[in-house]
Amino acid sequence: GKTPIFYALTQCREDVVRYLVDAADASLLFVNNKGQTPCSIAVSHLSEAACEYLCDVERNQLEAGGTFQDYRMPFSDDKYYGDLDPRFPIENFIHEEDDNDDLIYSLRQYQAAVKQADEATVIKSIPTKFAPRSLRPTVRWWNRNDKSLEDADNKLEGCQANFTRSEEKLRTIEETRETKKSKEEEKSIEVINVASLDLLRLDSVLARENPDKAAIILVDCIETLKQLEAAIDDSIEYIITHESSTGDTYCDDVVINVTWGLDAEWKPGIERGKDNPAATLQLSTRQQSYLIDLQSICQSTCRHTSKVSDVKLTYIEEQLNDTLAKLFRQKNLFVLGFGILQDLGKLAASFPHLSCFTSYFSVIDLQSITSILFSKNLQPQLSSLQKVV
Repeated sequence: GKTPIFYALTQCREDVVRYLVDAADASLLFVNNKGQTPCSIAVSHLSEAACEYLCDVERNQLEAGGTFQDYRMPFSDDKYYGDLDPRFPIENFIHEEDDNDDLIYSLRQYQAAVKQADEATVIKSIPTKFAPRSLRPTVRWWNRNDKSLEDADNKLEGCQANFTRSEEKLRTIEETRETKKSKEEEKSIEVINVASLDLLRLDSVLARENPDKAAIILVDCIETLKQLEAAIDDSIEYIITHESSTGDTYCDDVVINVTWGLDAEWKPGIERGKDNPAATLQLSTRQQSYLIDLQSICQSTCRHTSKVSDVKLTYIEEQLNDTLAKLFRQKNLFVLGFGILQDLGKLAASFPHLSCFTSYFSVIDLQSITSILFSKNLQPQLSSLQKVV
């Protein structure tokens, strides 16, 4: 028996209620399986003016020949509810042995009002002018002054107040509890003093045994820097040998075997690490990767010096500068990367005293190629080489 107007009433939607009655000619002559009618629910859910309006509509519908359809009798679930209409049987809600039962008190008020009512207000044995219009009127949960259900069974002015919650309000309450619980858990987490922890270095992560056979070689000293130089020399030798034997410098085999991958990393920051120098430079062939620890090899204060010419290179910086210049300025050696222009710019800005980072002869940017191969709609989804592959 819960017609659309019941849903509108329980959500306190007076505008929808008026629309259903005025525009859709909705009937108010229903008793749902809880023992409620639209007019009895309206008492606690709508304004006084809206309640009077619905009572007038109900009376007009009765005078026009309408009759109440009672769904409480055949479909009652025998549960405890509020907003009951006293004009219809509610025996299963009453405790006769308890003379203080709020329903008995309110029902006696109703019966007294009906006896004194004008006979013209009774239509087909249904009173239309009486008080109280609703038994056990509910109070909307969000309109209560306190924040518990302890007063739900207290008697207010002779009738018991029942409290209802909307699903949305229940979700809000549950979310608040979860947020509070999370904050309490955060407080209980032990605070770790980061400064007291041991410093994790790159050489602690990468294996040092048999560096010649290692897939990743950490370049942070003269010895490993010479290994990098030897690998670059091998690439140059491969090109020279292949070119002298075939006369072709840019065939697929040469490009695959002598192309070097480049990637730089630095500490992130609010402005994309603008104030943080490059920390590592990774150069890779098909066989090995060389991870250059720039923070260990290069001077960290040089970027704050007013004149680059005033910076005197250390011995290992000179060796690094010569080694990388050999790679970057060899026109037949390709340097490949994704968004590589940003990496090269960061290297030049981080170490302006190293001339190797100022000029490059053969650079391939895979990000630029991606922008040509794929449509503009897909490009935002291809922000890294991993996503492209």
